[in-house]
Amino acid sequence: PDPSLPNLAKITNIPDMLAHIQDLAGNKPSGHTTQLLTMARSGIEEVALTALQALLNLKNARFASVVMKMLAEDQFSSQRRFLMLKIIMESDRPLHVPTLEQILLREKDVIVKSGLVKVYARSSGGQGVATLISCLQDQDARVRANTVEVIEEQNIQGCEHKIVELLQDPENRVKVNAAKYLVKNGYQQAFMTLRNMLVSSEVWLRDSVIFALGEIGDQASLTLLKAALKDPNQGIRLSVLKALARINNNTARQVLKAACGDPDPVVAQVSNSLFERLKNTPIREDIRYTPNASFGSAPSPVQAAQASRPQPPALPAMQQSPLPSVPQSLPPQPFAAPIMPTAPQAPVMPSLSLIPDEPPPFVTPPSAAHPVMPQPPAVPRQPAVAMPPVAPVPPTWSEGPVMPPAAKEPALPELPPVPPSRPAIPGMPAFAKPRSADLYVKLCSDNVDEQRAGSRDIAFILGEDQMLLLNKAVTMADESIRINAVKILSRKKTPDAKALLEKLTSDHNETVRSLAEKALVMLK
Repeated sequence: PDPSLPNLAKITNIPDMLAHIQDLAGNKPSGHTTQLLTMARSGIEEVALTALQALLNLKNARFASVVMKMLAEDQFSSQRRFLMLKIIMESDRPLHVPTLEQILLREKDVIVKSGLVKVYARSSGGQGVATLISCLQDQDARVRANTVEVIEEQNIQGCEHKIVELLQDPENRVKVNAAKYLVKNGYQQAFMTLRNMLVSSEVWLRDSVIFALGEIGDQASLTLLKAALKDPNQGIRLSVLKALARINNNTARQVLKAACGDPDPVVAQVSNSLFERLKNTPIREDIRYTPNASFGSAPSPVQAAQASRPQPPALPAMQQSPLPSVPQSLPPQPFAAPIMPTAPQAPVMPSLSLIPDEPPPFVTPPSAAHPVMPQPPAVPRQPAVAMPPVAPVPPTWSEGPVMPPAAKEPALPELPPVPPSRPAIPGMPAFAKPRSADLYVKLCSDNVDEQRAGSRDIAFILGEDQMLLLNKAVTMADESIRINAVKILSRKKTPDAKALLEKLTSDHNETVRSLAEKALVMLK
């Protein structure tokens, strides 16, 4: 050590300690790492965190093993342990696997543990299968999902049957990761899980499945991606284009070229841009995954469960054929009497699930039901059943519920004029969707509650609009809005998202800084 370095025991003032740490990190005198490691154990949290951050910035792999031994001690705070984890993850040197295993299994902080499992798998490889299997059964979904990711990344064999069980996991991120891994390893039944999730009403879940299909890249994935180009959400369609560009085989290029003529100008422009960019890159070969015989008999019960799961999404298609046939065969005799008590209710219930297919069957039963009606008052009103297109509501009460929607429909076209009345905000970006512009106006409001309400809805906006809103959110004075922005950015893997997270690591709010740093680690 440099003899000119001061005795740490004689530095008792916190500002002096922090200044000394900056001097050690900047000038790097002989023995600077020893003193930084000593100060990282300080009983003063601010001093210890500053010393650990300085060690992280040095990016010196030599002291990673020393930091790992510190991580094995239980007395340090979660923030210290997180910085220690980052130092270890930056190291490319082999670490002591038994010590890592002990730290991983004892770790209580789920954020630290979800990162530790990646460090452990990269160090242990196939020798750590037993520990990785225990992590696949961890109580926290982030640990389970990250374990599947690193198993796929390191191509570790021996966990396949446990990952099959994760197809029934309650957390969708775990199921998507498990299905992607299993399909790429020859367990084609797992593809049904992705197909079922692709018809979810949750936009973010469909987006996750699209990303997984782009990673898989086989013919079955391409078929689903082509179908997803008809998704009503523009952000999903744009994600499909990126997935096709990632696959980059002949079929993917043909689909991209066809999408250049999409009626949506944004989709057409992005398709054309991606297609032109791919022209100068070699075409990839078609991907085919060989069925894996090692799954043996284990898939049979799960396969049975998966075979039953595809049925719910298929119900709409299956119901469309039976429903028309039921009224054709049943009205003649059996349903003449029962139709009376249930006629007003039957149209309401099915319409919740099959809105486009229900009206035809339920328009005919009323006409068939009225002639059979035994009630005297209903007989003179039969002509009114044929009159509704011409006459107003008064002829019959049974048509009362049908008329109000028709009266409300003219009111819907009156809604579009509302957006133009939106106040002009200087510097407002050009959003693709009016909804995005509305949220931007809320973020620019003087009312903090309205700002927070707008920030909460950013998660439901996808594509370029979401990044424009996040760029605004990270500059807001209210820390809860910035925290919400970090949470959304932590689920994205784009360079723009990472750049915003790196910007937030210097935020003046400690919580925002910590969350941004953790998110960057999770994205590695």
